Amino acid sequence: MNSLKKINIYIFIFFFSAYFIVMPGKINSTDGLALYLITKSIADKGSFDIEYISNGTVIGKDKKNYSPFLPGQPIMALPLYIFGKTIASSVENQNHRELIIRWIYTFSNVISISLLMVVFFNLHILFYNSYKNSLIATALLGFSTMLFHYAQTLFTEPFQALLILSAFYFYMKYLQTKKKIYIHFAGVCLAYNCFSKFPGFIYYIPFFLYLAYSLFKTKNYRENIEIFAVIIFYLFIAEATVLFYNYYRFGNILEVGSIDKSYSFQFINPVIGVSGFLFDKSKGIFITNPVLLLIFFTCVKTYKSKKKLFVFSLVLFLATLFFHSVFSYWPGAFCWGPRYLLPSLPFLFLLIDFSFLRSNRILKSFSIIIIVMSLIIQLLSILINPNSFLAFCSRNGFIYENTHDLPYVSSITGQALTISQNIREWLKLPPIIIYDKPLTGTGEAQIWAFHLLRYFSPTHKIMIFISVIYFFIITALFLLSRQLLKPNKIVSENFSWI
Repeated sequence: MNSLKKINIYIFIFFFSAYFIVMPGKINSTDGLALYLITKSIADKGSFDIEYISNGTVIGKDKKNYSPFLPGQPIMALPLYIFGKTIASSVENQNHRELIIRWIYTFSNVISISLLMVVFFNLHILFYNSYKNSLIATALLGFSTMLFHYAQTLFTEPFQALLILSAFYFYMKYLQTKKKIYIHFAGVCLAYNCFSKFPGFIYYIPFFLYLAYSLFKTKNYRENIEIFAVIIFYLFIAEATVLFYNYYRFGNILEVGSIDKSYSFQFINPVIGVSGFLFDKSKGIFITNPVLLLIFFTCVKTYKSKKKLFVFSLVLFLATLFFHSVFSYWPGAFCWGPRYLLPSLPFLFLLIDFSFLRSNRILKSFSIIIIVMSLIIQLLSILINPNSFLAFCSRNGFIYENTHDLPYVSSITGQALTISQNIREWLKLPPIIIYDKPLTGTGEAQIWAFHLLRYFSPTHKIMIFISVIYFFIITALFLLSRQLLKPNKIVSENFSWI
């Protein structure tokens, strides 16, 4: 096994173990529950109808309940469901069996984001040709951005991010090696993204623009037309499958099964959405992910040295930003940060030149401060369920009108207040007051160990079980860290696509 393959395995195990420590082990959202029930229905009944979920299902043409979600991610999660069901088969209590199956199912995004870290590391090596800087970039992407939080969730955006980044990686490998199999891999990843989320087609924009640019720039008509044909072929299959799936459920190929059409199809002034996605105190990508401010420190250098990467990443980000900004649902309801921008986040991170930041003493100092701020914000997001504070705001009317659950108070502040309130309740101190309302009855735990103690009596056996698992995982993380921090002479082959 060569050095790069070993490093890839180490990176996957490292992030998988780290995310496992803080994963919730339960399904915390209606979206996640719907995805789980689709997988369950496919595995147990061979169909796509699911049991009724309040604000989560739509009546189909056969009078059965269907989720508006596409089945791409649920199909990929089938092995987890089957594995969970096999493990749970030895448990007599029906409720405990269901808890075990759901707990194992929640590994879905833990696996997706761990794989995403591997793909990102390989892309970063390809462009920056520095093992140390690529390792730093990968670690910061995994722990100082909202990807850390979304490893705890069952939203579809992390799976989308994995598919889009993989498509880009395979496209780069094709340009590097000229092996046509990589174009097919890229086409499949892009197409499967369309089969996993309805606005998946917007991520074709940067690929098609680059192909058009390359067609006129290089005059290599045959090669570019072949690439275009392959990508279109897989896109056609994916969209045809989606249309058939719509007809199967609702008797209309254009009916997507939206729960609340007043949000899904209500257009707003895009300036509101754009400014909110960028700078809102709860949903702003630079507010909830301050580490992305490092882009502005290195953007000029990155543009000069890697112009094509810069333009490609920027176009992908802008396509995502502007598409979602025209709809009133842009805040994403009960979720952390700008959820709909998550698939573009790794591409933005590719634009940060860490070698340049490390070489400048002043920029390095500013970077460390920003990184620490970002790490603290992500830590707040994983310690306690953000939906707890959002539910408190919703109950008390602290939500801006005509928005999809956008709170008056910053979600970051809300997380800090909720954690403080839980400590105050433990110390039996008076509650924190927000707009004349006591902040009580909030603070659902976000880590599986606490849920385990909640469902089972905290006996010595349970405590020992949790302690042993954490001991082995932390030991594994320590050993993996030592392996990853060893000097490695991993450099990419000659690659001129910059």
